Amino acid sequence: MIRRCSASLLSLFIFSLVGAVLFSNGWAAEKGTTDNNMLVIGSGTVTTGNIAAAREEAIANAMSKALEEYLATRLGEANMISSFDRVVREILPKAKDGIENFHILAKDLDGDQYRVLVKVKINKEMIEERLKLGGITTVEMPNIKILFMVSEVKGDSLAYWWKGPETFSKMAQTDVILYRVFQEQGFVPVDRTLGALNVAYSESMTSPKLAIPDLLQWGRQLSADVVITGRTVFLGDSRVFISLKALSVKDGLVLGEGAETGLKDLGNESSVPPELLLERVARILVRRLGPAIVQGASEKPAAIQLFQVQLRRIRSLKQYRELLDFLRKEVPGVQSVKESRIGEGTVTITLAFLGEREKLLGEILNREGIPVKMLLEKSDDKEIVLSATE
Repeated sequence: MIRRCSASLLSLFIFSLVGAVLFSNGWAAEKGTTDNNMLVIGSGTVTTGNIAAAREEAIANAMSKALEEYLATRLGEANMISSFDRVVREILPKAKDGIENFHILAKDLDGDQYRVLVKVKINKEMIEERLKLGGITTVEMPNIKILFMVSEVKGDSLAYWWKGPETFSKMAQTDVILYRVFQEQGFVPVDRTLGALNVAYSESMTSPKLAIPDLLQWGRQLSADVVITGRTVFLGDSRVFISLKALSVKDGLVLGEGAETGLKDLGNESSVPPELLLERVARILVRRLGPAIVQGASEKPAAIQLFQVQLRRIRSLKQYRELLDFLRKEVPGVQSVKESRIGEGTVTITLAFLGEREKLLGEILNREGIPVKMLLEKSDDKEIVLSATE
C-alpha cells in the first residue's frame, strides 16, 4: 500500500523552515574564498634579558601560525591530511616566503613571555606556486546532498523519523548533531522535516531496519545523492555507540562505513553531557567517511591521457629502473610507461594515465615508497619535468 502525507501539516513547520534557511544561508556566506589577512598571536621567551630576541621569536611564531591557519583553511581537512607530510616539510619551513607583509597591532611583556598581536597578509600567489611545485593538489568540495536515516536507541526506547507522518518533523539528538558536523565539512544535509511531508511511501519504507531498496527510494524521494543509514545507542550517561553506512543513491554502492564508541572519562569528565559525547564520536566518523563519500559520490569516468615526462638528474641505471618499476606497479591509474629518449642523466618517457595531470602529479609526488624523492620543476601542456633530489 502506498501512502501520501497530508500537506495540511505544512503550517506546523513554517518556523523550522525559516530557521533552517537562515542558518544555511549564514553558513554559506562564511564559506567564501579564503581570506589572506590573518590576525594571530605570537609568543617568544625572554632569555638573559634579551627582549629584542624574544620579540623576533614572537613575530616568527605569529607568521608560522598565520601560514598554518591559512593552509588548513585553503586545503580543507581531507587535503590537509593527505598532504600533511609535504606541508610540514616543504611549505611551512619556508614560511617567510609566503608572507607578503605584517603589522604589529599590540604587544605585551609578562615575566619572561613576550607576546604580539599581528595582522599578517599571506602572499596567495606564492603559496599557490609552492603548492603546485610540491605536487599538492586540492579537490573542490562538490554539492553532495546527504539524507540521514539513523535510528536512536535509549534503554528500551527506539526512535526513528521514517516510521510515519507524525514523526517526519521530529529531529532527534543524533539528527541534529549529524546535520551540523557534516554541514561543517561542506556537505549539504537534506532538511527532510518538510520534504518528507509530500512523498509517497510504502509500508516497507516505515520499518525500523530498512532494506537497501527502501533506503534508496527514500533518497530518491527527497532528492539526496547519498543516504547515511545506521544507529546510535546511548549506554547510560557515560557511553555512546554510533554505526554509519553511506550509500550512493545513484547505484546503491556502499561508499564507506564505520562504527565508533565514545566513553566518558568519569574521573575528569563526570559533568560532560551525553550530547557532547555524541558529537565527539560523530566528528570522528565524519573525518573517516567524508573523503570516501566525496570521492564516490562525485567521481566521473576518467579518460586515459598521454603525458611526456622528463626525469632529470638520474644518477644510475639502477635508480632509473627502480623509478620505472615504481611508476608501472605502484602508481594507481598508470596504464603504460614507454621510454622515448635517453640522455646523460635525463630520460624522457611517455606515460599513459587514467585521469588528469594534477591527479597524476599528486599520485607520483605524494606516494610512499618512491625510490628517489622527486621535485616538480615544470608542468604544462607539452611536458612534465621531474628532478631527483637525492
